[in-house]
Amino acid sequence: MLKAASKLVSTDQLITPISLAGDVTLSTGNLVIGTSGKGIDFSATPGTGTSELLADYEEGTWSPTLEAENGSFGTITYNALNGGRYTKIGNVVHIQALLYTDSVAVGTASLELRIAGLPFTAVASSGTTQNGFSSVSVSQSASWVVNHPSAALVRANSTQVGLFYRLTANGASDVTTVSDVTTGSTGNLLRLAGTYTAA
Repeated sequence: MLKAASKLVSTDQLITPISLAGDVTLSTGNLVIGTSGKGIDFSATPGTGTSELLADYEEGTWSPTLEAENGSFGTITYNALNGGRYTKIGNVVHIQALLYTDSVAVGTASLELRIAGLPFTAVASSGTTQNGFSSVSVSQSASWVVNHPSAALVRANSTQVGLFYRLTANGASDVTTVSDVTTGSTGNLLRLAGTYTAA
């Protein structure tokens, strides 16, 4: 039964689509979207965007892990504080994470260092330009060998974040590599937060 104002309306009295004049208030319960790909349509509002349908909202957790451009790490023990959270609104994903290792066995890992495990795949590249955006900041970086990561960028068409360090003060940046990872029990600590476009 659908309660409209002070009267009860049975389903056989409803004609779809339903058009109501004025506001609609749900006194209890949620507004549930029953079909995947459907949502709230803002097409009546000003704008000429390619889509005005809000069809997704999600909150959850993700687990940041270390990955290498080539090969693979051996056993990695992550601290209990290691973890991340995300909020996805439409195709925009907001992330926060603390990467924290207790011990790392390098194994066959080599070349660029990456953080893997993003909750959604980022949009693909078109030539040399990413179709979307990635804005990720590093707020804390400690216990790395020498080149502490100071910046990050979500890699196109992946669930990985690339890490960078500053070569000189106020100078250019370079990629963080596997050789920058501390293997002992002192741990590699990194806090990051940012936003990217999901595919």
